Parts: sequence; C-alpha cells; structure tokens
Amino acid sequence: MTIRAHAIPCLDSALATTMVVGLAVASAMVTSGCGSRSEDNFQIRLIQSTGVTTECGPGEWTNETGGPETEMFVDITRESGLDFQRAVGPPGTYFLPEINGSGGAMFDYDGDGDLDIYLVNSGRSPHAVGEFPANLNTANRLYRQQADGTFSDVTTVAGLGDTGYGIGCAAGDVDNDGDLDIALVNINDRAALLRNDGG
Repeated sequence: MTIRAHAIPCLDSALATTMVVGLAVASAMVTSGCGSRSEDNFQIRLIQSTGVTTECGPGEWTNETGGPETEMFVDITRESGLDFQRAVGPPGTYFLPEINGSGGAMFDYDGDGDLDIYLVNSGRSPHAVGEFPANLNTANRLYRQQADGTFSDVTTVAGLGDTGYGIGCAAGDVDNDGDLDIALVNINDRAALLRNDGG
C-alpha cells in the first residue's frame, strides 16, 4: 500500500498523532462513514498513528509488508475510554437527514493544554419512522482528555448533553475571556451558543 500525503495538519497537543475516524466528524477528525455498524448505529473510533512520520507537509511512505507490526494506524478506541455511538435513526429507516453527518469538535475545553472531544449526536428526527432502541443515548457528549491520554465522559458536569437533532458544532472564544465556547446547530430546533465559564 502506498499513501501520498499533502498538508498533514500539525496539532500542538497530546493528540498530535491521534485522529478520530467516524461518521461525520470533520476537519481534524476524518469523516465519510468510516466506522463499524453496531445495531444500526455507528461507533466512533479513535485511531493512533504508530509514528510513521512526525513531519508536516508533503511526503510519501510505503507499507510493503502489510503486517500488523508495521501498520500506520492502530485502533485504540477501547483503551482510550471513548465510548460513543451516533444515533442515525430507527433501524432500517435512513432518510435525509438521518444519513447526514452530525459533526464534532476537538478543542481544549478546560484549559489544561490537551485537546478534548465534543461529539454531536442526532437525537430523534421529526421525520423518523419507527423507534430508537431503548438503551441508545442520543445526547451530545463531551470527553475530557486525561493526563495519560485516555478520555472521560464529562458531559453532565459540563452541561453539554443537548438531545436535539444535532447537525454540527464549532468551538471558539465568543466572549473573548480566554476559554473556548461551543456553537451548536440542531434541525427543527434553535441553534445554541454554549458559553464556557472556566471549563
């Protein structure tokens, strides 16, 4: 397998060699439905680079053997503590907007220098036919990165468990107080600006 890379983003954090691969997590998080199906929902995966390159910019590398000892990316989802399933609609009824992505953001919500992960979920679509599985959590989730590189779910403490039909979010310092806030967009519901008052 030969891979040609151009303009690889540099992330100045403990996640410099880590990326999230899943349905509809954009930009620094790669999307396009990469993930595994489990009971008609998509599991977000955390993939860590095995150190093939530490340079940013154009480059080429080749994995000639294809053996597990030379894999460029290793699935570390289970070890990371990242436990998130995106609700995509009742089983077998994937219409618009169910088949669209829901988005997410990597940002330092608590100011500790590590990137945390906010994942938008899709709740119940007003156009859905059928019922979600009873045990499916449809709330958005915030995962705080710990010092050891694992993640803990701090959604409830942070007050970011919105259950609307989310389609995207963005992080930025809206009130210019030094910490990052979240703008959230929902279908058939109002958008929300969630101000961070100190992480």
